[in-house]
Amino acid sequence: MATQYPTIPHRRGATFSYTGFATLPAGTWTAACALETSLGALVEALTVTLTPLGTPGPNGETHAMLLEAPATNSAAWPLATIVGDITFTDSNGVVLCSPPFAVVVQRGVTNVA
Repeated sequence: MATQYPTIPHRRGATFSYTGFATLPAGTWTAACALETSLGALVEALTVTLTPLGTPGPNGETHAMLLEAPATNSAAWPLATIVGDITFTDSNGVVLCSPPFAVVVQRGVTNVA
């Protein structure tokens, strides 16, 4: 039985920009995110912007996240389903990981990358 990950569709050659929220314990947090092929080859280390929320969100979210890669980088991504996760690290060395997610990279119609 195949594992189903939450999926994000993406057109190859377009800027990858995905927003979301995280629920983290009190602390000063940073985040890192990488995408890889099903065989474990690195596709892209994404830029992650993690911003504390002034007030927790409706489901207890404490931070807003932005995951990004420039269009010039995503033009070389394979036309495949690639997987990633996010690692959160606080200033005291506590490390938490998100569940995995999938990015389904598709060929653009107008942008033929």
